[in-house]
Amino acid sequence: MRKISPVRRSLISQPVSPHTSEGRPDALQLLRDLRIGRKVTSADAGAASSFQFWAQRLLMLSLLLWAISPLLGFTRSLMILVVIGFAAILVGMRKPVIGLLGIGMLATLDPLTRVYILTGGILRWNTFNYLLIFVVILWIPLFLRLNDPHTRLLQFFILLLGLELLISAGRSEGIQSLLNLAATFGIVLFFARALPEKPNLYWLGILNGTIAAGGSAMFYLLMDQLPYIDPNAWAFFPLMGIFSICLGFHFVKGQPRHQFYLFMLAVVNYVWIFLSGSRGGMLSGLFCLLFLILTARSISWTTFFLAAVVVLGVWLANQFSGQQTYAIGRIQKMFNPNLTLRQRTSGRSTLVEAGWGIFLNHPFGIGTGGFREEVESQNLNEGRRTPAHSAWIKALAENGFIGFLLLFAYVISFVVVGWQKRDQGLFLIGLLTTVVFASTFVSVEYMGKTMWFLGSATTVLLHQEELLNVFQEMKKNRLLRQYRRWTSRLGGRHE
Repeated sequence: MRKISPVRRSLISQPVSPHTSEGRPDALQLLRDLRIGRKVTSADAGAASSFQFWAQRLLMLSLLLWAISPLLGFTRSLMILVVIGFAAILVGMRKPVIGLLGIGMLATLDPLTRVYILTGGILRWNTFNYLLIFVVILWIPLFLRLNDPHTRLLQFFILLLGLELLISAGRSEGIQSLLNLAATFGIVLFFARALPEKPNLYWLGILNGTIAAGGSAMFYLLMDQLPYIDPNAWAFFPLMGIFSICLGFHFVKGQPRHQFYLFMLAVVNYVWIFLSGSRGGMLSGLFCLLFLILTARSISWTTFFLAAVVVLGVWLANQFSGQQTYAIGRIQKMFNPNLTLRQRTSGRSTLVEAGWGIFLNHPFGIGTGGFREEVESQNLNEGRRTPAHSAWIKALAENGFIGFLLLFAYVISFVVVGWQKRDQGLFLIGLLTTVVFASTFVSVEYMGKTMWFLGSATTVLLHQEELLNVFQEMKKNRLLRQYRRWTSRLGGRHE
């Protein structure tokens, strides 16, 4: 006998209503009921029981692995978590809600994975990318039906990057950029495929936030035993935890206790970002904390949250006095009038000047991935072969004004659609995604999964009803094909 999943069992047991057929809720109506910010009911909790069940198990396993990492080794604990994440994605080919948890885990661990594990060149380094691209190929019927503005703009941007790869002097780096961007659609598809099962993203925020908070604590305790990692890259580890918390905050409006858990996790992760000294990470994390406060919409809880930020933040920071001094020094350096602009920005201002110069000489771009080669050949940064360290500058220099405009349109599209759907409570999440993308792209390029995870989740949240219409259409087409095969075997005729 075929085993019935908890989600299907809960749907089958639903009573007949005007929105149901043969006792089963209409998928579109289910999604319409799941408005962002709406308090989760008992029916919703039953429908999302599978997601919650596996999130809790993965949460306990993650805490155990981080707890024993001083004995087992930080890298070994990290590797086991990565393997678990990949396994969850493979299971998620059949059960998308479990795959979504795996995607969240790997996206959270991605800043560490790229330095400590997947270091074997373009093949091993891109294992996560290849898996996500395989997902796109596997679910190509759904991918081809994605018609939201964010997906379309990103598709056009990737198409432009692919075309300009042909004229690039740095094709290897250009291919890497294409892989990172194309893999984003795999994350979008996992979020979309999980929609009919109504996953409560509160648990995704708890899982990813805890993995980031616990892993960061162990990292600081064991950092003297670990290979060096760029603080600006490492900061995306706890930052991904905060992004997931912001996504989950939508699903617990009117539930102060759950909001409290998420907010405390966000504060802990922000302290880890602060201690890293990454000024870009601090700014992005600050936007997220502001988002949480605005979303709470309660003076009493906001006051409590702010007090908790001060108390918990100061206590944690004082436990790592060396990192605290370094972080404060980085902030003071930014506003020191006695230093040059280049010194205050750690040389980033020179790269901006170099990128602007390349754009003036090549308005249509020098080709995807060609920034390093051009900077070195033109001696624009004292002959050093350095990346752009900014998605805005990279797009402008490599893909010209067309590439810059497409990237800008993609980033701004979230707040535009969020404003159009503000009656559904989606404006703040759209605004947050746009602001975080815009600010983060000042200091990072396309690599990593942190930003693209946030963009993918917001894409699906902003277009839930449209996506369920797509599922309904695909379901009808599939049933029609099955009917035709069945009637053909019986020798019958059909139109």
